[in-house]
Amino acid sequence: MELGKRLKKVAGLILPSDKLADVGCDHGYLSVYLVEKQICKYVIAMDVNKGPLQKAGDNIRKFGYEGYIETRLSNGLNKLHFGEAEGYVCAGMGGPLALQILWNDRDKVKEMKQVILQPQSELWLVRRTLKQWGFVIDKEDIEFEDGKYYFMMRIRPGNELCMDVAPDENAVFPGEDFAVAINGSEMNCTDEEILKTAVYELFAKELLDEHNEILKEYICKEENRLLSIFKSLSKQEDSAKCRERKAAIEKELAIHQWALKQYET
Repeated sequence: MELGKRLKKVAGLILPSDKLADVGCDHGYLSVYLVEKQICKYVIAMDVNKGPLQKAGDNIRKFGYEGYIETRLSNGLNKLHFGEAEGYVCAGMGGPLALQILWNDRDKVKEMKQVILQPQSELWLVRRTLKQWGFVIDKEDIEFEDGKYYFMMRIRPGNELCMDVAPDENAVFPGEDFAVAINGSEMNCTDEEILKTAVYELFAKELLDEHNEILKEYICKEENRLLSIFKSLSKQEDSAKCRERKAAIEKELAIHQWALKQYET
């Protein structure tokens, strides 16, 4: 089974496992790859939609892995039994949905050794929420494929895991307000510390520390996009709304510029 660059990097984050759940398995390509490469001895391929799950079943039979991969119609981890899998992988869903799956079956997740996430959006919210809950991010990676950048991570429950608070649906984006980027409080924190927290929420400390070149490309493109919007706003008639939007973009630009400076050290 050949995978695209994105899913291959997702697979590269998965630690060898006896039994893993593939949540949102789509056509089952990742599940087949994990068994074929002997990364996982057994995979439970799960999807909320019947069509993709049927396709996954066809692919499993095509490659002869019926004894190593089973399919289940499931909304998130709903049909996974408690303690049945050592972990799960969830690739290709929006950030809020990935968090909701964690939250909905948190009692199952607390007992898992690893969870691999590849959120398609709101990475900053995912990282912030995982930190608040007490998860440890063991490893992060990034890939560029078909004109898009994809972030992925492997996490595990920390020693002080506490999932008593649901994901915040009204969380404020780090660029909107630096103070909110550190859980709504700027007490005992300098602007530099607040800025650093926002940067790490958006771009991942590990990837910045290792001077990841794909991440640098992503930051540069985002910076250019913001600059283009700022220039466009500067040509518009002055208004309170326009000034507010420009101020927000200036904060986002400060985050991107601080991140790029890390590549100079």
